Amino acid sequence: GQPRSAEPWVGLAAACAALGRFDEAGAALDEALRIDPADAQAHFNRGELARAAGDRAAARRHYEAALHDPVTAERARARLAEQP
Repeated sequence: GQPRSAEPWVGLAAACAALGRFDEAGAALDEALRIDPADAQAHFNRGELARAAGDRAAARRHYEAALHDPVTAERARARLAEQP
């Protein structure tokens, strides 16, 4: 069956992104966020994909959602500071 945790989907997304398969990475992160809408790593990584695609509004939304977790907060804050 499908994983019931967001973590495997976040890992799959990272693997897809590393291979340049960004659509698949986005779909895996969307699934991670469906399972756990508060998953900060999934939000941060989704922000990275949005940023790379030039979607600043989506990137900002995902980075802001990643601020609550100490693991992603510093990187998310830095990305938000880079945005106009």
